[in-house]
Amino acid sequence: MNKPVKALILRTGVFFLLAVLAGCHERATAPEIAMQEICGRDDGTLPFMRDPLYRARIPASWQREDPSSIASLSDTTKALCTLHILDGNGRDIRITVHNFPITGDTVRIPPAAQVVRWQRQFSQIDPTTLTTSAQAFNGFSGVLFRATGMVRGVATAVMAWALQLAPQHDAALALRAERISKEAQRWQQRRADLTIKAVGPPDLVERHQQAIIAFARSVELIEGIPN
Repeated sequence: MNKPVKALILRTGVFFLLAVLAGCHERATAPEIAMQEICGRDDGTLPFMRDPLYRARIPASWQREDPSSIASLSDTTKALCTLHILDGNGRDIRITVHNFPITGDTVRIPPAAQVVRWQRQFSQIDPTTLTTSAQAFNGFSGVLFRATGMVRGVATAVMAWALQLAPQHDAALALRAERISKEAQRWQQRRADLTIKAVGPPDLVERHQQAIIAFARSVELIEGIPN
């Protein structure tokens, strides 16, 4: 075998070995992501019973904080679930999931109104970062609000989804609630409007934005929508 052929075989073998090692490294360092359940709200009466309502893919490296089981979660200002993305230097991104169950006398807050509320939380916004884009996934539709600016004197980035069930899905659940009155709360929970809000230092949010988007778009109702 001549020298050029030997050299070619050697280079090919080294390249193949490096590719295999790189592939193993990627698999070893890929973040572990598991499907987890998020419970809905209780009705404010003892005992506080909360049934699993949503599920989402949550990276194992994120820290999860669930509300106390001995306190009512009927107050919609309280988050169903809070997630933290830590950077090891005392900084973190805080992601909160809220829902707003629908009853007969509920006045729904349009996604655009949620955006106005989020904008008002800034004392100053960088106009070049302010965007609102339409969203539709997993039976929900709404908007994604993004902005960077000052909140209570601290540079802050926000990525926030304001979502409602698509009209045809909401109508199906409303009809089911009328027919099965004893399960009305369950159907009201499933009809709930939903918000997902990530808040943190701008550079940290930028670094993790794809993971945050992937999480938000993975949120779905556990039970399917009836016909």
